[in-house]
Amino acid sequence: MAYLMEKIQLFQHDALKETSIFVNDNKIQTIHISTSKLRFIKMNLDGFVITPSYCTVAEKLDSSPQNFLMDQYVKRGITTTIVPVPIRFEYEVKENLKLYRSFLKNSPLDYVLTLKIPQRLLTPSIIMYCKSAKIPAVFIEIDQMDELECLAWTWIKHAGFPYSPVLIPVFDKKDPVRGKEERWRRLMQMVKVNSLENELVPGEPMGLEQMKKLGIYPKRGDLHAGGEINYNIYLKEAAASLLNGKNGLVYDKLIGTVSKGKVIRAGENLFLVPGDGEEITVHIPGFFI
Repeated sequence: MAYLMEKIQLFQHDALKETSIFVNDNKIQTIHISTSKLRFIKMNLDGFVITPSYCTVAEKLDSSPQNFLMDQYVKRGITTTIVPVPIRFEYEVKENLKLYRSFLKNSPLDYVLTLKIPQRLLTPSIIMYCKSAKIPAVFIEIDQMDELECLAWTWIKHAGFPYSPVLIPVFDKKDPVRGKEERWRRLMQMVKVNSLENELVPGEPMGLEQMKKLGIYPKRGDLHAGGEINYNIYLKEAAASLLNGKNGLVYDKLIGTVSKGKVIRAGENLFLVPGDGEEITVHIPGFFI
């Protein structure tokens, strides 16, 4: 079905502007067009703000009921999850990925599989496997910065080329040693490995630059011609908070969410269908940076 969404206040890329979107066959056909002469079903969205739907790192799926977590995510406007698969030994990688894929078959939300490893497993062979299996990111549980700085970084970097999985730090909150974050940033700048400077907070929307680094953007985090229909609808009063980067303060103004053309939230009602979620394959992390 073809229809027009007009008089939209679209907030994306830290900017708010009025626009219109033409949708056909469940895809965005064109954006920023004049609608006065077009003869299609029209949705007047004056009085609302639309944003691309969000992406987050999933909390431990084995510690909370999956349905509860997914409900909470959708209430925050999240439709895609980054799932860190925990690995304690290198021989577990294939089997644990297989287990998580089986576990997530009933997920109502799309997901991206990544690895979560202790820093002792950060080796060229792990990175090489991520390259071949198109695993776009590795969460590193950091416990000894001195040892981390002494790794064979040249080999690690070469093992990932040209796919270059993103390294994401996970710091031990109970460790009293300070300055680890700054040492991590300096190390990554020196070795020039694809990485994030800071930790990702589970359950909180990821920033645009983080999504670009992981290669999720523009499939997620952007409304554009040819793209899927994934967006949140806010009351207009949310505009000021969104412009100030305070997404987390406007959950009460979020009144609707659409994922891949389907309404999955309308007001307080959720319409999540187990199995609607799909695994997203990232072909090249950081391609659009």
